[in-house]
Amino acid sequence: MQTIVLLENRYRLIDPVGKGGFATVYKAEDLRNKTIVAVKEITLRDLKPQEIIDATDTYHREIRFGESLKHPALPRVYAHFMDQDHWYIVAQFIDGQTLEEYRQQLPGGQLPLDEVLSIALRVCDVLTYLHSRQPPIIFRDIKPDNIMRTRTGRIYLIDLGIARQFRPGQRRDTQALGSPGYAAPEQYGSDQTTERSDIYSLGATLRALLTGQDPLDEDTTITRKPVALPEELSELLAEMLARDPAQRPTSIISVQRRLERINARVTSSQAAPIPVPPPAPASTPYYIPSTVAGAGKAPATPKKRSGRLKVIAIAIVLLAVLGFGSDNLLNYISGWTHQSSLAQEPSIAPASQQMLNIAVTSNLDEPLDPATVQRKQSMQIVGMTSAGLLSLNDNMEVVSQLADSWEAGDQGYTWTFHLRHNLKFSDGTPLTSADVAYSLDRALDPAQKYGTASYNLQYIKGADQRSAGKIKSLIGQGILVPDADTIIFKLSKNVGYFLQTLTTTCAVVVEKALVDKYGPKFTNHLSEGGSSGPFELVQNTAQKIVLKPNPHYYDHKPALTTIVFTPYESTQNAYSAYQANLSDFVDNIPSSLIDKVNQDQGFHRSLQLTTTYIAMNYLNKPFDNIKIRQAFALAVNKTLISKEIRKNTVLPTNHIIPEGDPGASATLAGPAGVQTLFGDPTLAKKLLAEGMREEGIASLQTFPQVTLTYPSTADPLRHNEMVIMQKMWKNNLGISVQLQEMPGSDFYQAISSQQGVKNMQMWRLSWAADYPDASDWMTVQFGQNASQNVFAYGQNHNSNMARQREIQHILAQADVTQNLPQRTIMYRSVEQELVNDVAWLPLYQYFDNYVVKPNIHGLTINAMGMVAPDDWPDIYVTQ
Repeated sequence: MQTIVLLENRYRLIDPVGKGGFATVYKAEDLRNKTIVAVKEITLRDLKPQEIIDATDTYHREIRFGESLKHPALPRVYAHFMDQDHWYIVAQFIDGQTLEEYRQQLPGGQLPLDEVLSIALRVCDVLTYLHSRQPPIIFRDIKPDNIMRTRTGRIYLIDLGIARQFRPGQRRDTQALGSPGYAAPEQYGSDQTTERSDIYSLGATLRALLTGQDPLDEDTTITRKPVALPEELSELLAEMLARDPAQRPTSIISVQRRLERINARVTSSQAAPIPVPPPAPASTPYYIPSTVAGAGKAPATPKKRSGRLKVIAIAIVLLAVLGFGSDNLLNYISGWTHQSSLAQEPSIAPASQQMLNIAVTSNLDEPLDPATVQRKQSMQIVGMTSAGLLSLNDNMEVVSQLADSWEAGDQGYTWTFHLRHNLKFSDGTPLTSADVAYSLDRALDPAQKYGTASYNLQYIKGADQRSAGKIKSLIGQGILVPDADTIIFKLSKNVGYFLQTLTTTCAVVVEKALVDKYGPKFTNHLSEGGSSGPFELVQNTAQKIVLKPNPHYYDHKPALTTIVFTPYESTQNAYSAYQANLSDFVDNIPSSLIDKVNQDQGFHRSLQLTTTYIAMNYLNKPFDNIKIRQAFALAVNKTLISKEIRKNTVLPTNHIIPEGDPGASATLAGPAGVQTLFGDPTLAKKLLAEGMREEGIASLQTFPQVTLTYPSTADPLRHNEMVIMQKMWKNNLGISVQLQEMPGSDFYQAISSQQGVKNMQMWRLSWAADYPDASDWMTVQFGQNASQNVFAYGQNHNSNMARQREIQHILAQADVTQNLPQRTIMYRSVEQELVNDVAWLPLYQYFDNYVVKPNIHGLTINAMGMVAPDDWPDIYVTQ
């Protein structure tokens, strides 16, 4: 393994951070996303036959859980692959300590009451998620060693190594597993574990954190500070720790509600902040490969070594990779340790210095109305200050935000969402399902010009009539509000990607009272309240926008105390401010600056869900002929455009569905089966000749005049792109293409309808994802009656039109296929045909090139060009 430094041509191994038995954990860099990950390598060659059988079973179960569980407090599994001798799992790299390690650094091993209550509520939240799965998932091993605390206080529940799915009717678990003192009595074989088993373990954990005493600790010589608990909390803990499961609280939700009431009273009676933890000897990186480790084992105490750190390697990727179910395995994994060569990390800056200065290169005058916002940087601000039912994480997966849980009914025609308990806007006003319903209905109001709800929310029953002004409200029809915590959507089409549409900006929640008070100008008064996201807006002027943490946000509060947006006239000016330490972050670095900026220590790039392409009008000759379309596509060298014009700031592509989208295909070929991005001039000439014969075009002299239209811009590189393609078509096909630059407003007005482009043959355009799903690139663009299909796919008279109609029918079927893998296969099959027929001529995919100061930790831009809401608690400033 020592000779391998790059896996899958993507993961660069940096350092081993854990080793034991047959497994090694590495800190690694994902070269594609420029992020730090953990890679676990399992070596198979020394395993015995039965061990291989057991390992195979648990490995596949682990992957299934890892890909299905999506919660901000559960570590994420990104990828898995294998070779002849190894299995690999790529997972989130968490920088922190277990609560066991953390409390060992505190006097008496005791945590303050308010901090314990905060932790308890976070654990309740993730347990609610696990218990609400169908069938419910029972964690079975809640204990301080399995709860991680990051440097900013964020909580993760780790190691689902012995988690199981509840099976109604089963008398007892097939295997007695758990940690003595924390495991419920029934886990030792007397009965099947249920949700109440996790309630017992949580009670034991909270008692240990509050008292500093381990459940099995009989040493009475240790002096600890007496603990005076609120009577309500003492009563709750006693119920949670009842030996008889029937005597415990009925659900984790009921425990959470009681803890919330206790916490509210404690918070109101004391203003003391949570104390700053003692400094860790160095960061303790935790990987997420799973273990069944530690049953009955004493927790390890971190020890300093000269320039090195001894760390317990917690293996936690959701199920035990090597879960052989034997005592030897428990001993083997429990003994995992490693010596890290990681340098001593800088300390976290005090709260007064937790400030992020962001340079923006557009005006700050756009109203921050989620229903109408258009600019990317405005969308980023809205994403910080507003929340929806659902959001996206950095892996483009749908995760909960305001919604606690949801379920589909009526074959996907009905979706019911249950809100988190006790949600509030930033001004303290309760946030209920009525606010969610109002916000989505308002987004569909035709008065919201230039909004995206008319197509992003089009599948809600009656949305088309609402956006056309034919009905005044969807509430009571397509949107139902049975109570303050529940909202129901009735759909006109049971699309399999409805959840993804609810992650769009137009679906976030605004405060009705603020809109009622100020009307369309409510965005000028957001400092009075109305924020539902992790931040609230405290200053909003053309010169500066200032955000502070939302005091009533449901989740972990951001570590940053202030974010300031300052506008600059150009990216060059913004980068100059960055170099002068006036700004901490600048994104959208253009090609003209890339040679200078990519040498910066803080340079990063994030591949965006965009496709820049050439559209060809099926209704205008010569592009009603497929072979001529193919000839024009294969005459283009996309790699040369990327290298010579865009300075490698874009990714040349044959794809319509961009890389990074869950539906992207790794095996897609270009037109006529060409695999390269260089084109194929020889084949292009052959196809052109065949197409000309089919069309009765005798020679190039009688070939129809071709014009490529594109919008005018201050960016000279766009014109240079057109010129280099013009030369390629001339050199490779012998065809002279005219270039037509059109004023931007006229261009975008023209391409909004088939009537507008009736006299256009080819035009350059880019599409950025509204949500990460293949449907946004397939049905939205090429579906029957799709508003974006102005190039008349399936609505023309060429010889392939019948097949195009069949493709549109397949797209309609894919849309309502509820099985995601099957739906993905259908979209990918359609994409290959579209690419072969050159429905689009894809050119490249954009990178977001950005710089961020090295003392700003955790700040990454995802493939949607946003900071994931769940990331903010882990973004902080160091000294």
